[in-house]
Amino acid sequence: MRSFRTLNSLQKDFVVNILDYIKDTDAQVDESANVQAALDSLADYGGSLYIPTGVEAYCASPITLPANCDIIGDTRATHLAFASNEVSGLVLGASATLIMEISSSVTNIRILSKSFRDTTGVADPEPFFSGTGITINSTDVTVDGCSVYGFITGITSSGPTGRTYLNDMKMDNTSCIILDNSEDTSRLENIQCWPFAGGFTDTDKTRAGTAIRLQNNADWTRVTNCFTWGYNIGFHLDDSRSNVQLIGCGSDYPFLSVVSTGVLIDGDSGTTLIDGFQSELTSTGINTNITPSPDNVGSTTIVNCHFGRFSDGVVITAGDAIIKNCVFTGQRDLNEHPLGLNRGIYLPTDTEYVNASDNIYENMTALVPFASKALEQAGAPAAGLRLLDRNLFNNVTDQGDAT
Repeated sequence: MRSFRTLNSLQKDFVVNILDYIKDTDAQVDESANVQAALDSLADYGGSLYIPTGVEAYCASPITLPANCDIIGDTRATHLAFASNEVSGLVLGASATLIMEISSSVTNIRILSKSFRDTTGVADPEPFFSGTGITINSTDVTVDGCSVYGFITGITSSGPTGRTYLNDMKMDNTSCIILDNSEDTSRLENIQCWPFAGGFTDTDKTRAGTAIRLQNNADWTRVTNCFTWGYNIGFHLDDSRSNVQLIGCGSDYPFLSVVSTGVLIDGDSGTTLIDGFQSELTSTGINTNITPSPDNVGSTTIVNCHFGRFSDGVVITAGDAIIKNCVFTGQRDLNEHPLGLNRGIYLPTDTEYVNASDNIYENMTALVPFASKALEQAGAPAAGLRLLDRNLFNNVTDQGDAT
């Protein structure tokens, strides 16, 4: 069963072909025990389970990828159309998940939920999403070149974990990624969370959950070149603690809705850098509501970002902030702006330290009296310190508190 055949540089010496263990290749028969037997054959020395192009193995029960072992396919799943048959795949039942142990990896695989795979042509596919695709159970786990579709949660972690590496992925799930208690320098790169499964209208293409959520410690996590579309929350940093960076990311929504937020930062979330972020048609582009702690003053730096057609571009509910070199492009057409508000930056409390300067505000006309201002702050800054100047305005009815 075991061979020394080498497929590419990502694999270890030992390679097992899944076809040596399973009979059904079209995800109709439960092959959980056989797939697990194939993986267990690698456990003592490490190695790779190879799934050839066009093969889909169905697992109704959880399967565990042992430490220092890999699952690999031929072609990066992210380079193929959603419905392509030219992929290597796992299909998981509602009670199944792929559990990844320390230093394991999955490369060039498409992972689908069974309930979703067996449903075609429906107007709204999300009610058929089920289960969890991947469960990260330890440190130094890699998922690269994979697509994960049709789950309630695409990838989750059972912390504490660390140094998780997720790269070049396409995902469509109610919530795509939930990393819990990631203690050390995890990296999320080049991930698209998008309604690839489709739907007949823009409403059908929305997802009720959070695309990417970092919670209960995300120490030095870097999120780079990741994009979300159609999720109620694009990125959620919840008790993320320290030094999270979002670089070159974005979050769009198909229409302006009160439920949508590009980035939400709350709880005990420490120093956060958001650089080069873009948001379009989210009700709120970025909202910080940070709870200070003895070890964390809760500061957010927002630079070089663009916010288009919003109710509020940035809201600083709680926590200190620097907002610089950003562009806020409001919505001029009331018919396309059912929520009425049109504020670039909103500071609802008077206790935070905020520097909002060197920004551009444009196309922010008075759709509703007193609700359309470039920058609005509540009351006088009795406790906090505000620097709200050196801004540029173009077609702005009310500059509000900005200068």
